[in-house]
Amino acid sequence: MKRLKFVSLLLIMLLAASTAGAKTLKLAMDADPVSLDPHVQLSGGMLQYSHMVFDPLVRWTQDMKFEARLAEKWERIDENTMRFYLRKGVKFHSGNPFTAKDVIWTLDRLKKSQDFKGLFEPFTEAVLVDDYTVDVKTTKPYALLLNMANQKMPS
Repeated sequence: MKRLKFVSLLLIMLLAASTAGAKTLKLAMDADPVSLDPHVQLSGGMLQYSHMVFDPLVRWTQDMKFEARLAEKWERIDENTMRFYLRKGVKFHSGNPFTAKDVIWTLDRLKKSQDFKGLFEPFTEAVLVDDYTVDVKTTKPYALLLNMANQKMPS
């Protein structure tokens, strides 16, 4: 029943987004997501789903480098701070603009999530610099910060 609900919702989303020159999209997953909320559970189905539906700050390329996604660029400010410059003009499905406040909200939520809080324990906070710039701070130098920005920040 869960699979039917998920497939039905996916079809409705695809139909709503289709245009006059509609194309066919076929999707296969080896496990059903348990929710449409990417922060509910850390499981194979949820990871597959979130990578198909949500965009992170950065993403791995085929040659194992990071490419810009929601973050246009990033730089290390000090040994415990990474600054992300966010892409302008991005909108949520609701039409609301994507801003640095969304990154802050997402990190705060992940730090409280039962499944993700351990992964985000090294992060102390995200600090608003301006509407499209956010500083992500860690308790100590953390070499995996960009790897974590590839996962769930933001969704």
